[in-house]
Amino acid sequence: MSPHEIAQELLSLKDQMEDLLSQAERIVRQSEDQGVIARAESYWIPHIKSAFGGHGYSSMCSMQDTIEELEHDDQDEEG
Repeated sequence: MSPHEIAQELLSLKDQMEDLLSQAERIVRQSEDQGVIARAESYWIPHIKSAFGGHGYSSMCSMQDTIEELEHDDQDEEG
């Protein structure tokens, strides 16, 4: 598999995971316990978003960083 193909597969998975995270957020917000909602919104939701990258949160190395690195590697191999 080429770096570009790997990057494209990762991008597809990232999109699917972001959709699932959105679903999880909607479900959590249906809770009547404001503490549960607040903890989710201040801890695990932003942690997952930062791991994806590009959501206004910082990460040492996000999934998006890996995708971009693979795309860059593929361009290096071509040129």
